Amino acid sequence: MNSDITLQINLSAGDINYADIMVRDLVSKHTEVKETLLIVDCCKPQRTKSIDPLIKYPEPEYSSKIKKIKNITNKLLQNEIVDNVYLIEQGDPLLKKVAKKYINTLFSETHDAKGTPVLSYLLPLELITTRYMVHYDADMLLYQKEGCFWTLEAIKIMIEYDNAIFATPRVAPPFADLLNKEDATSLHEGPIPNPVKGGWLINWFSTRCFLIDNYKFNKLLPLMDTSIYLELILRKIFQRSFPMATEMLLHKSLGKRGYRRLDLNSEDYWLLHPEEKDEKYISNLTKLLDYISRDEIPDEQRGWENMKSEIWENLLIM
Repeated sequence: MNSDITLQINLSAGDINYADIMVRDLVSKHTEVKETLLIVDCCKPQRTKSIDPLIKYPEPEYSSKIKKIKNITNKLLQNEIVDNVYLIEQGDPLLKKVAKKYINTLFSETHDAKGTPVLSYLLPLELITTRYMVHYDADMLLYQKEGCFWTLEAIKIMIEYDNAIFATPRVAPPFADLLNKEDATSLHEGPIPNPVKGGWLINWFSTRCFLIDNYKFNKLLPLMDTSIYLELILRKIFQRSFPMATEMLLHKSLGKRGYRRLDLNSEDYWLLHPEEKDEKYISNLTKLLDYISRDEIPDEQRGWENMKSEIWENLLIM
């Protein structure tokens, strides 16, 4: 299969303990794509009101982790697990191009006020040759029924809705039948009015996992209007949550104009996000992936986006 899709995974210094396992897992579940691309963010977050990089990312520890993540991704490339690896380094001229094209160079910092990446989510769109890109943060856990591809189902539905620019599987394991509740993409989201064929249209754009129609997206650039511009200027002057988070920027720009994220309602695919990735999590990761691949999860986890570690603990140590 050779669809018009690129699989793209973001990695950074914080992913060294599970990067190899997770990249291999996600690649194995996306054999439908044309090519695979790893984006390695080597840029240390800048100083903000909330973040002091000298304290949160001390040297030489940070540089050592960057060296390790580079080695991990290089081996994945050499072993032909992935097709391409792109390292985002400080001073990369492509960062300036991305800042200009997507946000009118209103800011050029690589991370938001809390140290979360911004430009690394946008930069790969300048590297791909396909119309669609499916993105994952490297820690995201995916269940996908064998022989199925959520991206292909999403594209079929996105074509029917001009305002569907992003798509995602269910953001949490399905729960409606178990809990006898009205169906939704998650318990956190709750019931969503006016469902569409195959899912729900939502005005929030998560960066954890998404399929993007780059053809539609490019027509809507830059992600700026007068209100967003003025808000960012004020945030910058008063140093209040500046730079803006990518998700908020997309919400204020695309959501305001009526564009949406399609959340599939099929129970053949869903996501799970691990907030805590300590030594216990890493040691049980392979076992966890095995349970997820069989759709064997604790009932208490169903409906919730973030992994409930205490619930999984007994299952994983059996």
